[in-house]
Amino acid sequence: VPEPRLAWFALPFGLLHGLGFANVLHELGLSGLEFLKNIVLFNVGVEAGQLLLVVAAIPIAFFLRKLPPVH
Repeated sequence: VPEPRLAWFALPFGLLHGLGFANVLHELGLSGLEFLKNIVLFNVGVEAGQLLLVVAAIPIAFFLRKLPPVH
């Protein structure tokens, strides 16, 4: 379970990052459904990238668990 302090750190960081991306889309002239579609696709892409990293890290973690500890 994440600490609430970490959530309060991550929330403004994520909000600022999302607002920066939204500002770029606004400067491109996207509005209405195009704007919404691009925000959703961006978020889906970010989540998919994170999922791929976790999927790749799991076999590596299991392999490293079997190695003897380094002193």
